[in-house]
Amino acid sequence: MRRGIAWMVLVAVLCTALSALADTDAIWAPNMEVGGDDYVPELPEEPEEEISQVDRDAAWQRGIAKAAIRNGVEARTFLTDDAGNETEAKVVYMGLARSMVLVNDAEQLVETWRLRWESEAPEDKMLAVVTPTGKVSEAKLHAKPNTKSLVMCRVGRGMVVRVVAVGKDWAKVVLDNAGYVYPLGYLWNDYLQFLPNMQIPYTAGVASVKGRTRGEDTVPVYGDVVKGKGKGKLQIALGTPLSIYLVDETGKWAEVDAGGYHGFIQTKFITGELPQQAAAAE
Repeated sequence: MRRGIAWMVLVAVLCTALSALADTDAIWAPNMEVGGDDYVPELPEEPEEEISQVDRDAAWQRGIAKAAIRNGVEARTFLTDDAGNETEAKVVYMGLARSMVLVNDAEQLVETWRLRWESEAPEDKMLAVVTPTGKVSEAKLHAKPNTKSLVMCRVGRGMVVRVVAVGKDWAKVVLDNAGYVYPLGYLWNDYLQFLPNMQIPYTAGVASVKGRTRGEDTVPVYGDVVKGKGKGKLQIALGTPLSIYLVDETGKWAEVDAGGYHGFIQTKFITGELPQQAAAAE
């Protein structure tokens, strides 16, 4: 009887010990199925290698170089005089009514309709004003006509661009007023207001502050005016030539071209003859 009890005690002790060992394994290997042979330990993930800004810039430069080879870097442009003679010109910036060009290394402010450039675009879509919709204030200039291609730069609301081709969703354009010589690139059609290159009535003025057209001050130009308030501001220098199209019914805002942008400026910042004021809406 005692021997039987002893064996029972010994078996109980062994069972307790084995149970403890099983619990210990579960603590140290929480993802291991006890008794399983397919356990794969979880190894710490290796941190992703960070790309330096220098490497990013180098990759962007390589993308720009490829785009230049594929798309070209300019569209040859010609200025026509009163006699119909054409002289090759380089565009500094574009406007709907007047543009700044270089002819024989000298700047000239010329009427845009006198310019002709190499283009396959239809006549009613030779020019475009960048007009992003909603809360978007800039359009992306892509190296190819798809959203996954290299973004060469961002183009602000109101910039006037030359169009060289128009597809179903994308337009191939020349960006003249970006402070950097970009290859020809692609802008989404929905972010563009297409226009023909035609003679447009305007009056000439210059940007000023209290009549001053020289100095370090700047003048704000806005991409749009909503309820009397300007939206999407950029700054232009005093003395910047203005092509003025229309003054609103309040007399406070004028629609203008200024330094390669089409937008709105407060009339108090204009020196020059203003066009006829728009009639108030009934």
